[in-house]
Amino acid sequence: MPVARCKYCNRLLFNEDVGREYIQINSDMKIQSKFICLKCEMELRKEDFFEPYRSMMK
Repeated sequence: MPVARCKYCNRLLFNEDVGREYIQINSDMKIQSKFICLKCEMELRKEDFFEPYRSMMK
């Protein structure tokens, strides 16, 4: 079941098509900064995700 649609390449994305980019806070901690489409490498927004995935995001 697709989790999102990329607004740039207009493809339906499955979980394995969504990448996560992280920011290193210190030597043992990093936080997720954004989701990216692995098909076109553009950033995904919360609005690009379908329910129930959208409601699980901060």
